[in-house]
Amino acid sequence: GKEWAARNGLAISRDRGRTWKIVDILNPGGKHVFMVNGVTGDRLAVDPQDGAVLWYASRQEGLYRSTDRGETWR
Repeated sequence: GKEWAARNGLAISRDRGRTWKIVDILNPGGKHVFMVNGVTGDRLAVDPQDGAVLWYASRQEGLYRSTDRGETWR
């Protein structure tokens, strides 16, 4: 199977899993936030009312939101 998370990013697919793209979640200082086997990865959620909106919560980095299906985060 395909992994949904990579060491320093999030894998997203626009074609139901045929192809994947790794996108970065960076904090304001440019540091990678999402790390599966590291110490920062915590929770990822999809807004049930709008599938384009993703939320990522990190114990160390705080809450991040994407409104474009994970392409960009703030």
